Amino acid sequence: MDLGLRHVDGWTRHPVAAVLLIILLAAYFAGRSRLATQDRPARYTVAVFGLGFVCLWVAFVSPLAELKFSYLYARTVQQALVGIMAPPLLLHGRMLAMLWNLVPGDRQHNLNLWWQGTSPWSTVLHWVTGAGPVWLLTVSVFALWHDSATVNWLMERPRWANAALMPYWATYMMFWWHAMAAMPHLHRPLPVWLRFLYLIVGGEVANMITGVTLAFRQEATYNYYLTANSLEQLTAVQDQMISGGIIWVTGSFIYIGVAVALLGQVLVQRRFEPQLPPRDWQTATLLTIAPGLEDRVSDQPVPKPAQRTG
Repeated sequence: MDLGLRHVDGWTRHPVAAVLLIILLAAYFAGRSRLATQDRPARYTVAVFGLGFVCLWVAFVSPLAELKFSYLYARTVQQALVGIMAPPLLLHGRMLAMLWNLVPGDRQHNLNLWWQGTSPWSTVLHWVTGAGPVWLLTVSVFALWHDSATVNWLMERPRWANAALMPYWATYMMFWWHAMAAMPHLHRPLPVWLRFLYLIVGGEVANMITGVTLAFRQEATYNYYLTANSLEQLTAVQDQMISGGIIWVTGSFIYIGVAVALLGQVLVQRRFEPQLPPRDWQTATLLTIAPGLEDRVSDQPVPKPAQRTG
């Protein structure tokens, strides 16, 4: 099966995307260098950020940027790298926190005051970046990304198709920012159970339905890829099946894995919650239990009252 890789000789050049990514990398390490040695992220955290950066580099600068105009699977790999894999890695690598360190201390204070103020701009921005609007935006962007009319229009305009990847990444950065409760905490973090639903309903359900539909559909969904160049041994339907499998498997692995990890945090927290010492709860119970039943909650026998004589 021809996947089209032989049509791309080496890594294609996308100077604007490459420069922006290099600036992001330099800004991350500049922000890290401003921290005291003991406050800097561990090497593991930096390595996680590095993996996320590699995902972005492959998506924006590698041959995928050109292959997507001939093969749907290449566009799908781009989508998975930018929307599913890179954001949680970058956030776990404390990317936003390192960029925030570049802002001088007095400016940080002023920005915090402005963010918490009542000016029209701060109010609107605070609402737009909230968990609910971001969730709705993410679902809408995902639907648009797979809409047949949108895909056909974009792929016939290479500049727009390349540019569309940037807002797609920004949207999913905000989505994962709320799902992971990552720094900086500009909003009150969602409860863990709500973050679980946030991921499953907003991410996994839409991802699985789309992936299964594309994988098992027997006709091409996008007319553009019926007439795209280089479709020789790989038919449009086969290309679509591969794309659906990539969306389904990759998305389910990431979304369900992170959701299960969130539930694991809840179980660990409950397991290691400090409990009231036995003496304390026994004393509290002895004060409220009905007379004559004290021996049922105490490890010490309760002396019986002396019987009256005579």
